[in-house]
Amino acid sequence: MISTQIIFIMLVTTAWAAPTKTIMERATHTGRGVWYLPGGTPGIPSGTPGTCGYTNTNQDLVVGLSPQLFPEDDFCGRTVVITNTNNNFTATAQVVNECTTFLCPSTDDIEMSTTLFTTLGGYLIFGTFPVIWNFE
Repeated sequence: MISTQIIFIMLVTTAWAAPTKTIMERATHTGRGVWYLPGGTPGIPSGTPGTCGYTNTNQDLVVGLSPQLFPEDDFCGRTVVITNTNNNFTATAQVVNECTTFLCPSTDDIEMSTTLFTTLGGYLIFGTFPVIWNFE
């Protein structure tokens, strides 16, 4: 009887937890795009891996997601499609890092390598532009 209850609880817990990720993956996120220096941020030695363990350079089209989306590293290596809503430029990138709360205070903010940021028409001097993004 006890083992039946435990199995039932596990099934109910799994059923409740699964839709959250599915909804997050299917959602279109509206936030701010900011730039960062992967593998060479001031104070961090060049070639240092990001949160996901990948070593990237500024030439790579890579992003970091907000800490609110990152607690389990489920999104490492996933591809996202990002659109700069100021000009409708779109690009794809790989998730390799966790954005800091300072740069990404909103759940839907996303940090981009400088190459990705400028590919989307951003100017580094301004540092940010509005984006929509989703998982591919």
